[in-house]
Amino acid sequence: MSGCNTASLKIGIMAVVLVFAVLTCGRVDAQGLGSLDGSWEGELKITYDSLPSSGGSQTVWYRLAIQGSSAHIFYKSKGEVGELDDRKVEIARVGSNAVIISIASGRDDDGTWVETWVFAVTLKDRNTLIAHFTRMVNNNDLPLSVAHSKFSRAAVGELRLR
Repeated sequence: MSGCNTASLKIGIMAVVLVFAVLTCGRVDAQGLGSLDGSWEGELKITYDSLPSSGGSQTVWYRLAIQGSSAHIFYKSKGEVGELDDRKVEIARVGSNAVIISIASGRDDDGTWVETWVFAVTLKDRNTLIAHFTRMVNNNDLPLSVAHSKFSRAAVGELRLR
C-alpha cells in the first residue's frame, strides 16, 4: 500500500470512529441505563433552607429538559410552571452523570443580586434520575441583618422521565 493510500485509510478510519462517537454520545449502556436526554421532572425533598421557614412545602418541583449540550430548567412558583430562561444554563456531561448550572446577576429593589443554581444528576435507571440541587443567592447591597441578604437551599430526590 502506498503512503498516500495508508494516509487515506487512516483518515477514513478516524472519520468512522468520529461518526460513531457522535452518534452514541450521551448513551450509557453498561447497565441498560439509556440516555440523559429527555425531560425529567418530580419533587425534590428540601434538606437545607437558610431562610426562616414559612411552614410551607418541604418539597420543590423541578423539570430538567436535557438534549445533547443543551439544558433547560423549569420550576413551580405558586402552582405555576416557569422556566429559568432569563439566564444562561450550561451542562457538563460524562456518561451517566451531568452537572447543570446557571449563574446570573442583576438588579432589583434590593440592589445587586448574584444567584447560582446547580443540579448534579446521575441515571439510576432508564426512567429515573437521581438529583441534588443547590441554590445560592447573594443580595450584595443588603446588610447581613436582613434575612434574605444571603441565602441558600438544597434539595435531593429523584426525577422521572416524562
